[in-house]
Parts: sequence; structure tokens; C-alpha cells
Amino acid sequence: MIDGGYLRHQISRDELQQVDLSELSLEDAKALLLGCPDLNHLYVNVGDMSDPTFEVSEKDQTINRDFQEEGA
Repeated sequence: MIDGGYLRHQISRDELQQVDLSELSLEDAKALLLGCPDLNHLYVNVGDMSDPTFEVSEKDQTINRDFQEEGA
């Protein structure tokens, strides 16, 4: 997540790397990690799925195309 994930702009990658998750309770570690991703990047436009930057597998692309065609 630190190296390639889309983190919220309020999250500092350097500060996140310094956090020792083993020192936190499980609930606190979960809360910290769940609050890091930028949820706006969970969606990839259909036209961008084949862009290697997004690392969408061919299987996922096929599933999404089939779903989009069924809904049309």
C-alpha cells in the first residue's frame, strides 16, 4: 500500500512507514490502515481499464465488460 497504493493526500508515506503496527491493538491497526486509501481511486473508468498503470487483470476487465453490456 505504501509503495503503490493511492493514499489520501492527508497521509504522509514517510510517516506511515514509521508506524510500527505491532505496537497497536488490532482494532487501532485496522482503523489506521482502512483510513489510508483514497477511495476515489477504487473506481476505474471502463476506458482506462487496459491502462497498465491501474493493473486491472484481463479477467476483471472481461467481467466488467460483460456486466456493462448486460446493463445496457
